[in-house]
Amino acid sequence: MKRIDPLEWCNAIEGWGDYRMLVDMHSQLIKLSGSRYGNEEETINILKSAAADGITHMIATPLYQFDKMMNSEVAIANYVSMLNSKLIRLDIPVKVFEGMEIVLYERILQDIKLNLVSLAGSNKYVSISFQGNQVPTFAINTFFEIQLMGYIPVIANVERNKDLITNTIK
Repeated sequence: MKRIDPLEWCNAIEGWGDYRMLVDMHSQLIKLSGSRYGNEEETINILKSAAADGITHMIATPLYQFDKMMNSEVAIANYVSMLNSKLIRLDIPVKVFEGMEIVLYERILQDIKLNLVSLAGSNKYVSISFQGNQVPTFAINTFFEIQLMGYIPVIANVERNKDLITNTIK
């Protein structure tokens, strides 16, 4: 798996040519199906705290789990747009970008072709997590196919996966 060069990543996203920023790439900020934060007030407080810590950009990554949490590209785009407007009105200096954390499943390749949301609209990076504590047997082949499609998989929550922690070959 290729390591991500932060400079390359920022240059891949339109308008991110200035790489002197602190980006939170994994935040389930928006209150769609499966979102960690239950209400808009909590989301705004988190964004205020992030700004105070020097974070300038965040990628909202609500979960997408096939047949359970099917957050749509349109719903995410609408919510992020509304949230950014509110941040401007409240003078909170954080820009939120669209994303999605996809829980790995066997048909993911077909759904990526149907334009599941890449990180920050990069059309390059796809955030993926594993269900449970094991790496599915199809994961390696799926990641290879995702790369052949031109995407770079970014694995979320690696520290929570006992299989990855104990089996470093994976």
